[in-house]
Amino acid sequence: MMTYNYRKYILLLTVFLTVNFLNTEMANAQNAEDEIRRLRKLSNDARKTDDLDVISKLFTNDIIIVKGDGGELNGLEAVNQYMIKQKKQSPGLYFERLPDKIIVAKSNKMAWEEGTWSGFNKDGPLANYAGRYSMMWLKTDESWKMRSQQFVNLR
Repeated sequence: MMTYNYRKYILLLTVFLTVNFLNTEMANAQNAEDEIRRLRKLSNDARKTDDLDVISKLFTNDIIIVKGDGGELNGLEAVNQYMIKQKKQSPGLYFERLPDKIIVAKSNKMAWEEGTWSGFNKDGPLANYAGRYSMMWLKTDESWKMRSQQFVNLR
């Protein structure tokens, strides 16, 4: 009789710990997704106001970006120089990203984001700047940061 109760206790404990672990893992993933969505909104808002300081703090130092035309930017310095040049050449131009999906890795150290992007200026949407994007986020000691991005212009 004692052995049966012991086995039952072990089984119940195992089920409890498994459910608790899965709930914790799901909560961590949801918290990470919520934080990435918050950072995406922060990035979109900063792009509208040309706040390059905020934008660049959202990237890792070794960021890689494949632009909508296929050109590449490698490293934070190259990205910052490109944004400064773009701001001078096309004042008021900004790009908005709208995520369709964010998937957080089980390790809670990386995440995948994908969605649509569109170009805007002070007069509204730009007909020839829009498409799809994908992005890798990395969890750093500071927060979630963008590690790589790929854009495809579908217009």
